[in-house]
Amino acid sequence: MKEKHPSQDIPTDLPSSDGCDPVNIEPSLVLKKLRSFNKGSAAGPSGIRASHILSAVQVHYQTPALDILTDFINHLSKGLVPLDIQPFIARAFLIGVSKKDGGIGSIAIGDVFRRLTGKCLAPIILDDASR
Repeated sequence: MKEKHPSQDIPTDLPSSDGCDPVNIEPSLVLKKLRSFNKGSAAGPSGIRASHILSAVQVHYQTPALDILTDFINHLSKGLVPLDIQPFIARAFLIGVSKKDGGIGSIAIGDVFRRLTGKCLAPIILDDASR
């Protein structure tokens, strides 16, 4: 597994996003994408499951909880996470599974906040890419 997925440092010389329009993800999209996780979806390294977050947001329609979550997802989508924190958000559990040919395959389970951010950004990016 280590041969297939060696440890890597997070690059710090990423291209600038200057000239790009900032993306603003709306609470309704965050809630829709949060609901799109499969029931029982695995927890990533933080141990938090999508169902945990959904429960917190849906208890008597907790608007403040959804607003805070949306602010955090927007923060992640803009790449504003401090370098010290990025490894924790980007980390994933790797699980080895046997393949039919005798080899080893892997399943990566990433952090729920990174996965949710990706789900929220995908339709926005697809809209832009199709133009």
